[in-house]
Amino acid sequence: MEFKDSTFYKLGQATQLITHVADTYLEAHHGLRYSSFLVLLILRTKGPCPQHVIAESLGVSRPSITQRISPLMERGLVHGERSPESPRSIVASLTEDGLALIDAAWPGLEQAFVTVDREIDHEFLTDQLDLLIANATQALDELPAAPAVPLRSGQTA
Repeated sequence: MEFKDSTFYKLGQATQLITHVADTYLEAHHGLRYSSFLVLLILRTKGPCPQHVIAESLGVSRPSITQRISPLMERGLVHGERSPESPRSIVASLTEDGLALIDAAWPGLEQAFVTVDREIDHEFLTDQLDLLIANATQALDELPAAPAVPLRSGQTA
């Protein structure tokens, strides 16, 4: 089988295209990307939470979340304050404007996905994706940890 016919390639291609559909709609109508919109959705579902919780929820790095949250804070969609338990940690929360943006964007985003969703058996797809996620998690657990890369002369950690 050619790589382009593999499940993994097709899943990656589908993910990229779905993200592109969401980006195209959200950027045109609300001035933000899907990756930032997902941060808003996490805050809506979880409530105020530290950045590391948002990162874990989205399966991305903490620096990635910092890069996403800063513009959201500048736009007044997210509020951040230092955590009393860990002064280096920022607890993010939705502002009224952030909540209003989600409410305004959601119906249009759903409409943008109508064509994407056409004729999809969601129950079957969800079951298969759950199995794929479980298998991938097990595969990661079974892989040996990457060896530490020694520092070269003159480098600092």
